[in-house]
Amino acid sequence: MAGVSISTDRGGFEGGDDDEASRLITQLREEAQLESKYGNLDEARMKDLHSRNEDLKKGMQGLSSVRSNASKASSTDTDGLGPPPAAVGLDELRSGGIDDNENPDNWCCMCNEDATWTCPGCDNDNYCEECFRESHIGPEADWEMKKHRPRPFIKASAK
Repeated sequence: MAGVSISTDRGGFEGGDDDEASRLITQLREEAQLESKYGNLDEARMKDLHSRNEDLKKGMQGLSSVRSNASKASSTDTDGLGPPPAAVGLDELRSGGIDDNENPDNWCCMCNEDATWTCPGCDNDNYCEECFRESHIGPEADWEMKKHRPRPFIKASAK
């Protein structure tokens, strides 16, 4: 639309066509102003994206040279690795490597603390003291839950 001039000469228009013509002329002027103001926006964005892409490419080339130098140095230098891991004992192998604190069967089903109660009415779910009180005895407890009678929790052996 740039370079197009629109005349507002109203000669030749009659009645309602005059209002519509004025509206269309106003709309075209506004579009022309917006195009002249923002027409180069896409070009500016593309230029910005291309320059950022070039900067990233340059940065990646620098990183690849740093990586290659680091890999050459690390292949000859083993001092930075630290000591080897400790050997696994027979007891740990027999127990599957899980001690009692890591066994999820010994945790409260609500908060993962150490369990102190098992509730047969809740499919033998395990609870710590606080969670059992909160869910079975406290004011927020369901009426059915208040009828459940727990038994002391017996620790599950390591798997």
